[in-house]
Parts: sequence; C-alpha cells; structure tokens
Amino acid sequence: MEDAKPRFRDAGQVRVLEFYSGIGGARLGVEKWAREAGIGVKVVGAWDMNNSANAAYEGYFGEKVSSKGIEHLSEDEIAKLGGDLWLLSPPCQPFTLNGGKGDEDRRGDSFVHLTKVLKNLPEKRRPGYIIVENVKGFMESTALAAFKQLLETFGYATKEVTTSPLAVGVPYDRVRYYLLASAGPIQDFEPDVSSEVTLENCLSQRGVDLTSGSDALAVPNDLFKCHSGYRFTIASPSSTSVPAFTKGYGKNHRGSGALLCVPGETAKRIKPTPSPAPNIAGSELPSSPDATYRFFAPEEILALHGYPRDFKFPKGYTNIMQWKLIGNSLSVDVHARLCRMQI
Repeated sequence: MEDAKPRFRDAGQVRVLEFYSGIGGARLGVEKWAREAGIGVKVVGAWDMNNSANAAYEGYFGEKVSSKGIEHLSEDEIAKLGGDLWLLSPPCQPFTLNGGKGDEDRRGDSFVHLTKVLKNLPEKRRPGYIIVENVKGFMESTALAAFKQLLETFGYATKEVTTSPLAVGVPYDRVRYYLLASAGPIQDFEPDVSSEVTLENCLSQRGVDLTSGSDALAVPNDLFKCHSGYRFTIASPSSTSVPAFTKGYGKNHRGSGALLCVPGETAKRIKPTPSPAPNIAGSELPSSPDATYRFFAPEEILALHGYPRDFKFPKGYTNIMQWKLIGNSLSVDVHARLCRMQI
C-alpha cells in the first residue's frame, strides 16, 4: 500500500469496524489510544451474535450492535461503511486446548468470509489498519495463513505479537496472539520494564478495593473437598501475576481462574484444607487464621482487563453471566498499545 501516513477517511477521526464486538473491549482499547493521541473515534459498525454481550455493549456505549451473522455480510455492506480500522476477535473455541477442532470447526467460517470480503473490496475501500486477536492456537490455523497471504499480496506491513497484560504493567497473565496490519510501518512491541505491580496496587489505582468482597463471592464450603485431588491457584493482594480468567469462571472450577485469599476479609470464612495445598499465584498464603477464600468480583476482573470504572453490566446480570462475558473479552490496555504501534 502506497501511503505510509495515517489513512483516515474523516480528518482527525478513525472510523472503526468492530467484528465480534463482545462487550466492547477492543473499542475501549482504541478509544484509550485515541485520547492520548488526540484523535476522534467513530464506530461505524459492530457485530456480535451474543445477545447478552450486545445488551451490555449497547447499555454502556449507547450504540446498537448488529446480531447479523458476520458470514452473511456482503462486500457492498462493508464497503459502504468505509472503515479505517478493522478489529477482529474471531471465536477462539476452535483453537483452544480444551477440545478445539481447529479449521474444521464451523465457528471459524465468519473469519474465512471476511478474508473473501477483504479480497474483493476495491483498494480505496480497504481498511488502512487491522488488528486480529485470538488464542495462541490460532497461529496454526490455515484460515489465518490465508489471511496473512492476502495481506502480503495487498502490500500491508504486518507484525505478529504474542503477549499478555503483564507486558504493559498489569499483573494479569492472559496470553493472546495478535496480528497487526497497516498501510504504513509498524513499530516493534516493547514490554514495560518498570518494577512489578501488585494486584492490590493495580486495582487500587483503578478505583477497585480488594477488601470489599461479599457473601455472594464466598467459595462453597465443599469446593476443596469435592476437588480433593486438584491444586487450585490462589492469588493474594501481593500477587504480581494472576492467571487468565475464562468464561467458565465460577462454574467450572478447574483451570478457569484463580481464587482470592484476603486475610481478615468480611466475606464467609472458608478455611483451607491441609491437603492438597492450593497453588499460589505470586505470593504465599496469608497465615492469619481469619484468612478467607473467595471468587474475584466481576468488577475486579474487569479492572484487570483494563475496563473503566464506570463500565457496568445491565441490571439483572448475575455474577455467572458477567464472568462468562468477561472471560470472552480481551485486554483494553494491550489493544491501546497495539494501536500506538501501528496508527
């Protein structure tokens, strides 16, 4: 592509197409970068099949999300919207370690369709910038290989990054793969080299108090007993790396995210079983006899993902619903850094 400068159709404003919009994490990342850069953001199209996610998105941003299947979008529909930046976070389930079927999984059809749409768009209607996000297993996808080949054919500069919020100063180890494509050069990804930040300090800076747990977050009395052969991962306020939370958090207790141990917390007391000892994420368990285990609150996990303090789910969304939607979301902080690299 011939233009090495920012390609915006509207002066001082980037037009965004948000595919697989979820609860708006990618958009928030773009908006965070744009505020720092003094650039406006206009989302001209957003699509997702999850009605609960769409209601949360619309409740916060005040803008409609289309539930039309992405694989049914026509080239004319996309061309008329004139997006400068495409945000793509296609379904990760086909490429996860827990039974994903890879390219045989039909949930990947929409991404294949978008590759065809991009291939047939007139050059003036192609986006100047693209960010693709997924799990590491997506790197082996033939669909991704075809998309990368098309980008090369069209002359996009590309860069692949595998990173987590840890690299941008957030104590959260959610590793994801990113593909960046740009009309101009792309800077290298440079991790922050500042000192480690604790969970408590990070959330405090983002307006969230770890000591405000409630009985609704208490670990069930029989949880450790029912999973006596499993080593749980436990985080504490001094943890400097908390493992990723998945959409099964609070429901599927194995491998879906850490429990939180806070000494003296007012939530329901659950004493640790002596065997098997829980795993520790970043620090030792508090020795105080009144230490308690609980689940992370949705607002705490949102903060680790970089969502602003005023982000709220619609009334009536249970913790399980919120955990599921957040588990399908992405890092606002990482997306902001990626935008800074390429736009």
